[in-house]
Amino acid sequence: MLKRLQLEVKVDGEVVHCLVPTFRNDIRREADLIEEVARLYGYDQIPMTLPKGIAPRAGESPRRRLENEIRQFLTRLGLQEIVTLSLTTPETERMWGIDAKEGTLELRNPLTQDHTIVRTSLLPSVLSVVSHNFRNGVRNVWVFELGKVYRHGKVGEMASTEPRRLCIAITGNCYPVRWNLPEETGQADFFALKGIVERLLDWLGIEGISFERGEHPTLHPHRTAIVKVKGETVGVLGEVHPKWRQQNDLPQPVFIAELDLESLTAQAKLERKFRPLPTFPSTQRDIAVVMPEDFDAAKVLELIKRVGGELVEEASVFDEYRGAPIPEGHRSVGFTITLRAKDRTLSSDEADQIVQQIKAAIQTELGLTIRG
Repeated sequence: MLKRLQLEVKVDGEVVHCLVPTFRNDIRREADLIEEVARLYGYDQIPMTLPKGIAPRAGESPRRRLENEIRQFLTRLGLQEIVTLSLTTPETERMWGIDAKEGTLELRNPLTQDHTIVRTSLLPSVLSVVSHNFRNGVRNVWVFELGKVYRHGKVGEMASTEPRRLCIAITGNCYPVRWNLPEETGQADFFALKGIVERLLDWLGIEGISFERGEHPTLHPHRTAIVKVKGETVGVLGEVHPKWRQQNDLPQPVFIAELDLESLTAQAKLERKFRPLPTFPSTQRDIAVVMPEDFDAAKVLELIKRVGGELVEEASVFDEYRGAPIPEGHRSVGFTITLRAKDRTLSSDEADQIVQQIKAAIQTELGLTIRG
């Protein structure tokens, strides 16, 4: 059969040597010869058998398994997954404030004018889906996407990279409002999005999470937060800038976050450890701190936990007030502190003493005023 194909064939025991003519440049290896024999012999005459053994790449990789678990977790929080195209245009990216020139990979032979570059961020893709829903009368959109972005490397670095990102966008209510629920129930806002991100990072077992004021060309200048883990920036979240809302005819506020999935998966700790239920009761104390409008309340929370040590089980913000007698340009922020000892019941005097130490540290270290 090989000779019929004008191959020069020499048999040396069980080894067959073939000299391939130049016009058969498709035959380059042993598998190509086997394919020619099977074709001439007849595929229908070869008995059918199931492959044996396990493929070396069978099953899900740890990263893919973690990504699927993230999808399930976000779905349980009420979000729907979307999948958008990696191809886009510079105009589409500029519609949402993204600089389409910096680090952009262009296609050499784009098939259409709508697909000339690969995306550098998930924000324009996801926001275009939100805008499309608005145009079709859908006002309640809670979605997320897991996907790649593409960037040119700098001189001396890799030619290009394909980091994976997670983008979450919410607007409107996460479920229809009924007669027995207030209208604002389940309403999307900055803190609803921040809560989703916090829940996700906590579920991933990531420690050292902080949110700092920041800037992003797509987001509102005063409603943007940089997400950090142990001082490293892993994402951004906030409200879409009014300029882009108006330009893209968004009738209501949209809140969106983009997270670096590579960094998150590298720091994830999904091994759960049992923690026994507390044996002794807790006690709570409230304090109100007067601070400037631009002061980060998270700094107060960090100080409370540091000064209180192991006795501070939890500290959180429960109230914010502006108006008389608070000075102009300031606000009063209320904090709830939960105190608990592992080996005994804290007395009222002990709890008051700890709170006094916290108040003194707030005044001396942060320069803030404790509201009486």
